Amino acid sequence: MDRILKVVRLQNLNKMTFIGIPLIILGGAFVLSLLIFALVPVTPSLGYKFAGGAPVAPMWYFMGAGIYALTLTFPFSQAMSVTRREFYLGTMATAALASIGMALIFTVGGYLEQAFDGWGLNGRFFRIPGLWDESPWLQALTYFTAMMLLFTLGFVFAVIYRRWGRTVMLIVIFAIVAALLLLGFAAIKLGFWVPMFEAIAGIGVWGWTLIGIGVTAVLALLSYLPLRRSIA
Repeated sequence: MDRILKVVRLQNLNKMTFIGIPLIILGGAFVLSLLIFALVPVTPSLGYKFAGGAPVAPMWYFMGAGIYALTLTFPFSQAMSVTRREFYLGTMATAALASIGMALIFTVGGYLEQAFDGWGLNGRFFRIPGLWDESPWLQALTYFTAMMLLFTLGFVFAVIYRRWGRTVMLIVIFAIVAALLLLGFAAIKLGFWVPMFEAIAGIGVWGWTLIGIGVTAVLALLSYLPLRRSIA
């Protein structure tokens, strides 16, 4: 347990990776959204003003954090006589703590936004439509799940690169992209594009959040297996 906590401290030596940069991205997106809200007049026909993709901007950074967490700190952890299992558990714990922190910030921000009537501009930044309206805590869980999923995905690619090299990593990425393109092509040609999207919508937010948790768990397991034989 002490060595796992040592990895957590190691990952947080550069506080910008898991704390500073996500907060800078979130703060920048929030300020820009408020400026846009202020430029758009409030009218009854318009309804509330939503920030679009700005609230999810910090999520995508977590994929890069997953890559950095391995490439920047794994060699140091091995020099500190930390086992690969301890490095893995400590790194995942660090990502989980950072994701929980961001999810709580969004939840508190949503309540403040609601209390101040959209910051006086009838705007929505923290209250994501379809999530907050159903349950603020569902939004928090979904936000946490999305960040952990992206972090784990970045971690998987970094492990593949360290274990088998750039060529294998590029082959895996190409295979994933090709499979998605093939699925899209088949959906258009065979005419099941609309039923496919109806089925996706029918799963609902709770369903997709639970699926995200399952996919994250599978990816986390897959990343650990090659990490055991990776060389620092």
